[in-house]
Amino acid sequence: MLKATCMRAARESPLQSLVQRQLQRTRFGVRQSADQCVRHASSLWTSAGRAIGQARDAQLLVTTKATGLWLSGSRDMRALGMGLSIRRLSVMRTLPREAWSVPILGGLKGGRAMVLAARAFVLGGGIVGASYTLTPREIWQQNLQALSRSARFWRKVFPIYLHYLLVEKQVAKLSDEEQDAAWNRLHDKYASPVRDLTLSLKGFYIKSAQIVSTRDELVPHQYLKWCKQMQDAVPTELSAAQVRGLVEESLGRKIEDVFDEFEFEPCGAASIGQVHLAKRNGQELVVKVQYPGIEAMFRADMKTIRTFCELAMPQHVPFLSEIEKQFLTEFDYLGEACNLDLVWRNLEKDPKWKAKVKVPRPIMELCSSHVLTMERIPGKRFVDGIRDEFKTLAEMRGMTMEEFEEEQKRHALQSVDVVKRQVSSASRMIMMRDVLINVCVGLYRYTIGMLPKMPELEYVHHTSPINLGSMIETLLQVHGHEIFVDGSFNADAHPGNIILMPDRRLGLIDYGQVKHMSLEERIKYAKLIVALARDDKVEIVRVATEEMGIKTKHMNPDIIYLMMCFQHDRDSDDVMGGRNIHKFMQWMDEVDPVVKMPDSFVMAGRVSILLRGMANAFRISLRTSTYWEPFAEALLAQHPEAAQ
Repeated sequence: MLKATCMRAARESPLQSLVQRQLQRTRFGVRQSADQCVRHASSLWTSAGRAIGQARDAQLLVTTKATGLWLSGSRDMRALGMGLSIRRLSVMRTLPREAWSVPILGGLKGGRAMVLAARAFVLGGGIVGASYTLTPREIWQQNLQALSRSARFWRKVFPIYLHYLLVEKQVAKLSDEEQDAAWNRLHDKYASPVRDLTLSLKGFYIKSAQIVSTRDELVPHQYLKWCKQMQDAVPTELSAAQVRGLVEESLGRKIEDVFDEFEFEPCGAASIGQVHLAKRNGQELVVKVQYPGIEAMFRADMKTIRTFCELAMPQHVPFLSEIEKQFLTEFDYLGEACNLDLVWRNLEKDPKWKAKVKVPRPIMELCSSHVLTMERIPGKRFVDGIRDEFKTLAEMRGMTMEEFEEEQKRHALQSVDVVKRQVSSASRMIMMRDVLINVCVGLYRYTIGMLPKMPELEYVHHTSPINLGSMIETLLQVHGHEIFVDGSFNADAHPGNIILMPDRRLGLIDYGQVKHMSLEERIKYAKLIVALARDDKVEIVRVATEEMGIKTKHMNPDIIYLMMCFQHDRDSDDVMGGRNIHKFMQWMDEVDPVVKMPDSFVMAGRVSILLRGMANAFRISLRTSTYWEPFAEALLAQHPEAAQ
């Protein structure tokens, strides 16, 4: 097509000979580039084969898959009409799609062999593919950056993964204490290098750290500590000059013409951008500025993470697919502003929620695809606010914070209602103590205290402790309202996106992952929640398979029942069987892997898992269905014909 267009233009132009010469140069250049790339790819394959051959006496067998890195560019070349010889690439195009096994040594040579093989795949396929399609300069640079980031990831992570596999085999027959000791040595050794790699690569790797930090049992405590820091302690990337340029380019005006004040020193950062404080007409604002080129980087990183999950944790792949899809909506700040405005209007019109939660209102005229301006919500992170409260309670009991936390960990998980009653009781005791002390102070001040040179005593006023149980209950209820009443909810309800305001309302921020559910989807999900609340196993499986469209390989009703319980309701021992989340999902995938999981229900389940994880971190056990059932039943009552 390109050739025909150029020749037609040449016939109609007096510059015919010039166009023909230029076209011939282009064809020759592409042929030469392709030949060089094929030679380079062949050399890489030879090196990889030599390295793999050196590892044939390995004791550890790693099976992986050729995941689509072979070339598929011949059709593109025929369309371009360049007349390139596809035969030169036959060795690359005929790579088998079926699984292949490579013997790998447990040490450095084995890791290098695998890296060489992967490098041959990526460079051989990626570079020739880029030459075939005449990739523009900026896309070429993005591809090189993506390749470099992927190589850095595999160079660090793959040897660590092999070491974990090796230890898993070595400790299989040891006692639990010996196994724990072996695993802890590994965790101690690799937690810091993985943290450094995450901070170095940033992007989706920081987002991944934020995800796993939402549940204390997802990763070992050596990793969990720094993963939690990624919720709000992400390093910033943009200088003041870069921020000015990005904001002014996006808004089409100088910063001084838009804002009365603008702090170029960021007050925080996230995985895709950083946050600045500003003022306009006396109103305090927050301005989110997106990092340039971050979307392309995220897409490349997600491919790398997906490949690693396919190799190491295949049970997580179905859920990762929907999370990937949802993450990609975060790059459109204008879309986030619209979602934020929608949720703000939905909750603002209800006095009940207005008194309990606060969603920032976007300033739509100051929003673009890469800049988001909204009102500022005062306060501190929810987790930090609760920790400050615990610190006060520890001091009142004459304990250090570490001693208080250890005591809390020794206690069994408690229900939300029990925690609410305990806090209410503590509040009454504090109030009664203040009353008694102040009565004594009053008697003193108006009797002995009136004598000369007597010391003056002050009245005491202690603030009632935060009712953590009530706040967890509010979070569950407001998200139930968003799902079943409004049909638009924040699928990223992790602790870093919740603010404890000075008036003890909860600020809900960061609506980059808003999911919209149709009425039909909400009705189906309502049926599931009601069945879960009643623990009706037959109905749970029926709704999941017949109405929600969930499919597994063997359609095992026991596995489907447990899956629905874990994703949407509870993670108690009767569901988990004493396993942690990783082992539980691995076991389910081995017995009956998921084939189809509709995305809307995946994200609703993610909200349930995130909120339960937050509660578990404070030693609170709960069932999501307890708090969502009233909303589900109300929806079904409004649509009795669909509820049948």
